[in-house]
Amino acid sequence: GTNSAISLIDGGRVFNGSATVLNALISGSGTGVYITHAAGTVTNFGTIAATSSLRGGGVTFESGGSLINEGKIQSAAPATLASVVYMGGGGSVTNTKNGAEIGVISGPGSGISFRGGPGPVTNSGSIQSSTANGIYLRGGGLITKQAGGLIDGAANCINKRGVDVS
Repeated sequence: GTNSAISLIDGGRVFNGSATVLNALISGSGTGVYITHAAGTVTNFGTIAATSSLRGGGVTFESGGSLINEGKIQSAAPATLASVVYMGGGGSVTNTKNGAEIGVISGPGSGISFRGGPGPVTNSGSIQSSTANGIYLRGGGLITKQAGGLIDGAANCINKRGVDVS
C-alpha cells in the first residue's frame, strides 16, 4: 500500500497497544496497516486511522488474515476507494469490548469487506458505514452478533452478495 503507516510485504503481525495501553496510534495518509503476499494478524487496542479522503483503508489484508479489534479503526476514504477493513483472501474479524472500551470500525466505505474467501465476524462492538455496507461478504461467512453489538450501513447492514450466511 502506497503511503501506508505500516506495510508488511510477506505477512506478519501488528500489535497496537495492549489491554492497559489504549492510547496507541497508527495513522497514515494512505492505509493504516497494509499486509500482502501472505496472511497477517492485527491486534488493536488503540486507534488505527487512514486519514486521506482520496485513498486507503484502516486495515488491508490482501492475502487474508485475522483481526482482533478492541479499539478504533477508521478510514476517511469514500466507499468507491476503500473499505475500512478489507480482507482480500478471507479471514476472520473479532470486534469486541475491553472493559468499558468498545471496538469501533467506521468510515464511509464498507466497515468490513470480504472479497476472496469466507468471512466469519464476531461483533460485540460497533461496525458502521456512513455510505456503504456495514459488512460486505462475497465468499460467504458466519456473522455472530453478541450482546451490545451494532452493525449498520447506509446501503445495507450486511450485504451477502448471493452467498449463504449463517
